[in-house]
Amino acid sequence: ADAVEVRDSRLIFQNGDRGELATDLERLALTDFKAWEPELPGRFELAARVNDIQLYWSGEATPFAENITLVIDSRIEGMDIPKMVRFSGPLGLDRREGTYHAQLRHTLSLPGSGGVEGHTSGNIEIDGVDYARSGVFELSLEKATVQLDMSYALTNSGNRVLKGAVALDLGPNRTAVAEKTRFAAAAGRV
Repeated sequence: ADAVEVRDSRLIFQNGDRGELATDLERLALTDFKAWEPELPGRFELAARVNDIQLYWSGEATPFAENITLVIDSRIEGMDIPKMVRFSGPLGLDRREGTYHAQLRHTLSLPGSGGVEGHTSGNIEIDGVDYARSGVFELSLEKATVQLDMSYALTNSGNRVLKGAVALDLGPNRTAVAEKTRFAAAAGRV
């Protein structure tokens, strides 16, 4: 068959005693993945809720080729720390508010000769952050946008390469470190 589709399924991954990752798979569609034509990319579409974080992925991959490639257009909606720590376990935060939405494009190449090369670009929107760990730090941020355009690689010899640009647009924010160092700004760009 040239197409496989899975709908309305649930997968649960346990992280020892720390937590679980509950994936409610709305739809996973795989088309045109042909081992007998390894250089031609197959297409995929995924819509799922992972610990109540909405995830949409679409793209193409050549998993049977000598040089494996993967291109993912991803959209993540409604990610926050309480949803993430259901899997990782507690982070020791007294306050942990904030929502993240991301629209990113990822490309990944695994050459047959070894190593990994990748590129990620897109935006992450952050709303209503309020994190604190008593006596250690506080961070409050009304709104921010992170713009990424990053390339990365791991060579056969074990060298790691990271290059590109990251821009951070900040709305009103406050930060405190160890209850003695404080910083506040109405807006900023890093």
